[in-house]
Amino acid sequence: MFVRRMLVGALVGLPLLLSGAVAVPSQAAPSATTASVEVSSVDRYASASGPSRQRAGGYTVPQGLLFNNPLNDRSHVINKHIRETIARTPAGERIRMITWNFKSELFVRSLRAAHQRGVSVRVIMSGGLAAQQQPDGSYRTLKRALAVGNKSRKAGMRSWFRVCNNSCRGKAGTGIVHSKFFLFSKVGKSRHVVMQGSGNLTESAANNQWDDLITLAGREKTYRGYERIFTQASRDKLHRPTFDTFAEGDYRSWFYPRLGRSDQVVDMLGKTRCKNVRKGFGINGRTQIRIMQSVFNGLRGEAVARAIRQKYNAGCNIRINYSVMTPNVRDILGPVPRRHIVQDPDGDGVYDRYLHIKSIAISGNYGGSRGDRIVLNGSANWSGSSLKSDEQGMIITRDGIVRQYISWANTLFANPPVSRVVAGRAATDVDPYAKAWLLTQ
Repeated sequence: MFVRRMLVGALVGLPLLLSGAVAVPSQAAPSATTASVEVSSVDRYASASGPSRQRAGGYTVPQGLLFNNPLNDRSHVINKHIRETIARTPAGERIRMITWNFKSELFVRSLRAAHQRGVSVRVIMSGGLAAQQQPDGSYRTLKRALAVGNKSRKAGMRSWFRVCNNSCRGKAGTGIVHSKFFLFSKVGKSRHVVMQGSGNLTESAANNQWDDLITLAGREKTYRGYERIFTQASRDKLHRPTFDTFAEGDYRSWFYPRLGRSDQVVDMLGKTRCKNVRKGFGINGRTQIRIMQSVFNGLRGEAVARAIRQKYNAGCNIRINYSVMTPNVRDILGPVPRRHIVQDPDGDGVYDRYLHIKSIAISGNYGGSRGDRIVLNGSANWSGSSLKSDEQGMIITRDGIVRQYISWANTLFANPPVSRVVAGRAATDVDPYAKAWLLTQ
C-alpha cells in the first residue's frame, strides 16, 4: 500500500526523440481487469540492472521524453535513466539535484559512489519530509556519505545534502520545495545535461506513479539557467524575482514561486481558439487540448477549470486525465470528458498507483496561428500551493515532443487503469475506485 502521507503531500504540494527514435505509447484496448498502458518502443533501460558496459568516454546521454508506467514492472525507465547518467558522470564533474522527496536505496548507492570517485554531488529536498525519515533513512545516510572527504576538496567541488523547510526561493514560511530537476556538467561525451519533469528521486516514482521526464544536452544557456536557480535555492532565502524564465530554441524554462503574476495555464488557454484550425492540426477542424494533471484543488484549480470549461463550450476537443479533483472543480468542469487515472487494489481508500504528470498539450489554433503545437510540463499541480512553492517546467514547441504528450494522454484516456477485486473479499465487494472513471464521463 502506498503510504497516506504521500497523497497528502501531493495535495499540498526512448530511445528518445532528439536522437531519432521516439517513445510512442501503444493504443491497445483495455483488458477486462487492468488496462494495458505500455510504452511500445525499444527500451534501453527496461532490462538494465545497472549502468551498461559501453565505454564511459564514448557514452552519449539519450535526449528527449520518457514516460513511466507503474503497471509495467519493466518500465521503470525514468529512474534507470537517471541512475545510468549518474554512473556515467566522471570524476571532477558536478551533479546538482533538487527533489521534493528523496527516498531510495538505489539513488543513495549511485550518488554515494559518484561522490567517492570524485564527483561533486549536491542535493536539495523538503525539510519536512527529511525530518520524517529514520536515522538510517535515505536522506541521513546520503548526507553522512557526502560529508566524507570534503575537507580535501576545493570549495566548488565539495558535496552536500541540504533541505529547505518551506519554499527555497520564496517568502519565509510559505510553500514547499516541490521542484524535480537534475543537472550534470559532463556525462561521457555529453555536456550540460538537464533533466526535468514530474518525478521525485524515490522508488514510488517508479512503482506507484505515471511520471514524465525531459532530458536535454548541449544547451549551455538552459544548463546555466537551471544551475543559477539551484544556487539560489541552496541559500534557502527569499530571492527576487521569485519567478524566472528563459528560452533556448524550442524550450522555454520557467520557475516558481509565481507570486503576484497571472496563471500560466489560464494564459495559455486564453491564447487558444477552438475553431478555424489548419489541416493537420487539432481534430476535425477543432483545437485539441490534452491534459494530464495530478491535482486540481483550491481557488487555482477552480480558475483553471473555468478556463477549460470555457474552451469546451467554445468547441475545443478536450480530454482530461487526473488523480485528485475537488467537488467544486468537478462541478465547474461539468460535461468536460475526463478519466480518473488511479488504482486502489486493496480498497482502503488510498491510491496505490496514480497519475503524477502535470501537463497541458495543445494542437490547433493557438497564439494567432491556425496551426501550432505546444505543451507545458513540469512539477506544478494546479493548486494554490504551487504558486507559492519552488516549481519548474518548460513550455515546449518541439513538434515531436508535443505529439508524444498528446499520444500518451490519449492512451491513458482510452485505457484508464481498472483495479482488481481484492482476493478473499466477497464478489460484490468491489474496490470503490475500480470504475471511478465511469462517473466522470
